[in-house]
Parts: sequence; C-alpha cells; structure tokens
Amino acid sequence: MAAQSMMNIGEEFTWTNCGADISKYANTRTITDYLKHVIGPAILSIENKIEEYEALGDAYAIFGVSDLQNVKRETLLAFSLGMQSLWERQFRNYLRQSASELKPNDKKFAERSKGPKWDDLEKLFEELRGVELKRFKSYYALNTLNRLGNAARHGDGYALQHLRKNNPELFPLANKFSNEAPLEIMQIHLKDFASAICSFWNEMELVRLRSLTARDTRISKAIEDLVTDINASFPLAAIGGNNGSSEAVNT
Repeated sequence: MAAQSMMNIGEEFTWTNCGADISKYANTRTITDYLKHVIGPAILSIENKIEEYEALGDAYAIFGVSDLQNVKRETLLAFSLGMQSLWERQFRNYLRQSASELKPNDKKFAERSKGPKWDDLEKLFEELRGVELKRFKSYYALNTLNRLGNAARHGDGYALQHLRKNNPELFPLANKFSNEAPLEIMQIHLKDFASAICSFWNEMELVRLRSLTARDTRISKAIEDLVTDINASFPLAAIGGNNGSSEAVNT
C-alpha cells in the first residue's frame, strides 16, 4: 500500500480545553490493562494447554492440539473486536462530553456522537476540536482496527475485502493462487492496536498541555515525555501500511 501523506499535530495547534480533556485520563490505562491482564493471561492459558497436548504425543492429543489452535485463533479475533469496542466507546464518550460542554445550546452535537457512521464521528470531532482525526499519527492503525472490528462482527463483506487488499499481514496464508485465506490475528497485532490507541490519547493530552495558558517546568517536562512516548510508538511492529507519519512529533 502506498504511504499516505499525513500531518502531525504541531506545537502551533491549541484548543480550548474542557472537562472531557481531563476525564479521558484513564483511557490509556484501560487499554493497557485489558492487554496485560485479560488478553495476555487468556492466550497464555491456551498456549500452555496446547503444549500439554503436544507433550503427550498420542492420536487423541493431535486432535486436541488442532481444536485448541482453533480456539486460540477465534479468541484472538474476539479480543480484536473487544479492543475495537473499547476504543470506540472511549472516543464516543469523549465526543459526547465535549459536545455537551462546547456546544451546550445545541443538543444535536451530543446526539451525533451516537450515530452509526464512523465518517460522521470524524466530522464531529473536527467540528468540535478544530483538527482532523487523520492528523494523528495513529490514524491509519485505528482505521484498520475499526475495519477489523466490522470484519470480526460480520464476516465476509466490504471491511474484510478492504483488509485483504490493504493489510496482507493479517492474512499470512494468502498467496497469489488464492484470495480466500482466513483472517489471522496474532498477539503482536493486538499489541500494535493497543499502542495506537494509547498514542492517540497521549497526543490528545499533548494538545491539552500545550493549550494551557501558563506552563511551569513540570508541564514542560510532561510535554517532553509525551513527545518521546508518541514517537517511540511508531512505526508499529506488525501492522502494515502507513504506521504514523515518518515525521516526528515535536515539542
């Protein structure tokens, strides 16, 4: 896939901070905890069981290994949907709270945060915060995660076909003779998606801090640390395409 040109949120960009920019503080912890304390132990448990069956080496164990490998495959796919759902709820909650605070006299803005179309949510974000979502370094990965969530929910359809075309890393069994290889989610993909979500919220926090009218050394240090963390997140390890911009976020 040809790399798309993306801009970063430069230090010249600021906005009017609101309560939603404060209340989002737990979003990164929720994602990292889900990855560490839910996904990690679940997959490790299945892998340990697979090793037990492989150690037995009898005919029954062979079927057990095959069954558990299918369980692992479906579990990872389910976790991709779970992670996408967490991210989408976080984003919608942010939009709804921002709309209530920034557009208190127009209830339609808050109602739009409940709409079914993701493109409309992107437009709402731009109207409320004055910046396009695609300017964030994690935009491509988050779009991929959204399509993956649709594919996990609905199976074959536009989202799956788009992934086949643009994300061959999710179809390792595909070859030039067949385009019907199954979607294969690995743990490293989930780590990349978690990293992209955290990067988004870190960049949102970066804008919040830059928008403060007064900065002390503590705020300046927090900005520097966020810039380091955001830039260290890209390129992602396993999600192809444009893993953020080649340009670094600056202080």
